[in-house]
Amino acid sequence: MLATVAAAIVAVAVIGVAALVVSGKSDRGSTPDRLALPAFRGEFQDFSPAEPPQPAPDVAFLDEKGRKLQLSGLKGQVVLVNFWATWCVPCVTEMAALDHLQSSLKSDGLTVLALSQDRSGLSVVQPFYERLTLHALAMRFDTRGEAARAFGIRELPVTILIDRQGRELGRLSGPAAWDSDEAKTLLKAALVK
Repeated sequence: MLATVAAAIVAVAVIGVAALVVSGKSDRGSTPDRLALPAFRGEFQDFSPAEPPQPAPDVAFLDEKGRKLQLSGLKGQVVLVNFWATWCVPCVTEMAALDHLQSSLKSDGLTVLALSQDRSGLSVVQPFYERLTLHALAMRFDTRGEAARAFGIRELPVTILIDRQGRELGRLSGPAAWDSDEAKTLLKAALVK
């Protein structure tokens, strides 16, 4: 009788473990698609993971020559999309960090896509880049706000992390020190995924 009860308990345990393996979930609620992140402090504790990651809208934007580009053209890279404007004071404070981040992690497969929301486009963004000596960030424009609307952006700055498959992994509203160790921990987790 005791052997039968023990066998039943083992069978239930094996079935439970098998169900977790098949579903891809553990008792901590993680999934294979979920970004494994440490507990952050400061501004990165507000990073909101997308659970589960969802396909990012294939938005269009313009380069400095007025050519139309698509977000899907960056598939295969980890993309950090930053919505900003020259008139947005919190945006301005993070631009140098984004520029530094682009230069330090580009070789690892990261693209920082800083999408200016300035309606005047190049005529205001180019002098802004020159004044701040931004060299690594390409000038990209969403002058009509169409990309921002597609992503549901209602404030600036907002930064969205997109994986190599074109899925949104999460977002952060507000400015951040994007060249900090915490930011690099977050981005490297996406780069190895």
